[in-house]
Amino acid sequence: MLDDDFADLGGDTLRGRLILLRAMEALSPLDESSLVLLAEHARVRRFRAGDVLLVEGRPIDNVYLVTSGQVTVTRKGKVLAVVTSGFGAGFTSLTARDPNGASAVADVDTQTLELPAEALIDTYERDFPFVRNVLRQQARSIVRSRSGLPADPDHPPEVVLGTWRDREFTLVERLMAAQRVPMLARANFDAVIEIVRNQVEVRFAPGDYLWRAGDPPSFSMRIDYGRVRCTTPAGRSVDIGSDYWIGTMDSFAGDPRCYDARAETPVIAYRADLEALLAVLDAHFDLALDFIALLARMRLGE
Repeated sequence: MLDDDFADLGGDTLRGRLILLRAMEALSPLDESSLVLLAEHARVRRFRAGDVLLVEGRPIDNVYLVTSGQVTVTRKGKVLAVVTSGFGAGFTSLTARDPNGASAVADVDTQTLELPAEALIDTYERDFPFVRNVLRQQARSIVRSRSGLPADPDHPPEVVLGTWRDREFTLVERLMAAQRVPMLARANFDAVIEIVRNQVEVRFAPGDYLWRAGDPPSFSMRIDYGRVRCTTPAGRSVDIGSDYWIGTMDSFAGDPRCYDARAETPVIAYRADLEALLAVLDAHFDLALDFIALLARMRLGE
């Protein structure tokens, strides 16, 4: 976390901007060449209390890393974030590909590093650990907003059991099903094949646990048939049915499972290992951006 004294250490020079960028938690996975590239594009911007950084209704051309002070970000009349030193304004709306953007206003005298949106996207493509860190941070925010569950327990999804089948789907049938998923419908076909091949069908009897709270989050599951009850140690629960993914946010966040997942009926599911999925995203940049956009839109409540 930056403080006001540190923020004044030469941000108007390339070396000073590089020091500031290195101290940002969100940028910590970047290698030296990527940090230098961002530092070359960044410029120091200082705002007085009440000054406007971003205007809702306009595309986001620049994002802002706060090095001192505080910025409030709003969208559709709701506060998205109160941004303090070490964090950014405009990132979520940019990565969500939200054409309406967001508003951002300095609450107090504030110093920032302004980054062109194009430079940020270029850095995503150059440096996959940066993408991985963005996915991790977005997923952690989503997990918190849902009380640790795979869906909002106050607005649970409709549970549909699906269609029971005795045999496993063929690879062709699974590919056809995968391409009905909106995000994969326009994905590179080689990427879709890799994703589907890395999924394994698993079956559970009523009462079986798919996992327990505290287990390592190394995989996610798409429920093909059945009902799964997800319950936190605090006792909050939500039921999940067919065509719903569970464990994805836990896996991206990299934190232990937040809930027990227990089969309430016979369950057929497809298990997707995290590392295999990350390898696909590393090899297919457009799909990685689609994943980032999906999580960002979820953070925006869409």
